[in-house]
Amino acid sequence: MKRSLIFFTLCLMMGVAFTSCKTMSPAEYEAMHRKAEQKEALERQLAELQTAYDSMKQNLKSEIDAQRIQIEQLSEREVKVTMPQDVLFPSASIVIDEPGRDVLGKVAASLRQAPDTSIRIVGHTDLLPITRPELKQRFTDNWELSAARAAAVARVFIWGESISEERVQVVGRSHAEPVDDNRTVEGRAKNRRIEIFLEQPIH
Repeated sequence: MKRSLIFFTLCLMMGVAFTSCKTMSPAEYEAMHRKAEQKEALERQLAELQTAYDSMKQNLKSEIDAQRIQIEQLSEREVKVTMPQDVLFPSASIVIDEPGRDVLGKVAASLRQAPDTSIRIVGHTDLLPITRPELKQRFTDNWELSAARAAAVARVFIWGESISEERVQVVGRSHAEPVDDNRTVEGRAKNRRIEIFLEQPIH
C-alpha cells in the first residue's frame, strides 16, 4: 500500500496521468523516481543559494552601503561579489590585511550556507605593467599577479574558514576584462579587483 501511494504521488509530481502510471515498466518508474529526486535536489540547492545571497547582503551591509563591495544575483544559479583590490590588499602586496580577512570571514559565513555550490575566485589588474620592486621581483607580469591575489583569497577560505577546497577554483585574468577606463586613475582603481562567483552547476 505504501509503495503504491509513493508511486501515485510521483505520478502527480511528474504530471503523469495515473492510468499511464499503471502501465509503466519498472525501468520507467525508476527513471521517473530519479527525475523527481533530481528536481527536489535542485530546488533545495537553489534555495540554499538564495539564502547565501540574502545572508551576504546582510553580513556586508555596511560595506555595501559605503559602496566598497558590490553583490549581484546574476541568475537563480549564480551570485557575484566584487571587491576592489584595496578592500583586501595593501598597496603593492599580495598579503590580505586584517580588515580584508574580516570581510572574507563574512563572505565565508554565507558560503557555508550553500555547501553544494562552487566558488570561483577571479583576480583582475589594471593595464599598467608591474613596476613596484617588491612585486616585480616576484611576478613576471599581471597574469601572475592577478592569479596570486585570487589564490590568497582562496587560502583564507580554505585554511582560515574551513571551506572545502573541492569547491574552490582560482582564476587570474590580468587586465583582460576591464570594467572601466584604464586611461584614468579612477578607472584603473575599479579594474584592480577580486570577483567571487558562487555558482550552482547545471546538472
